[in-house]
Amino acid sequence: AGVPEVIEAHTITGTGDMLCRVAARTNTDLQRVIDMIVAVRGVERASSVISLATQVPYRTLPLVHAAAHPETKPPHRR
Repeated sequence: AGVPEVIEAHTITGTGDMLCRVAARTNTDLQRVIDMIVAVRGVERASSVISLATQVPYRTLPLVHAAAHPETKPPHRR
């Protein structure tokens, strides 16, 4: 919460303990943000990935449709 570039943080399952979504302007800026996160007491290490493109944007309508009509399948789209 003390790093303003962290826009979301989630505890997760798997090999990591937390997923932080951050905002950075450049690769150099991303390194600065990672250094700030690793400097937080209790953080031992960090790894990063960069999103290249959005394949499915944030959405809720298919979920709402499935909840409202559990007997029907949503249309299949590619």
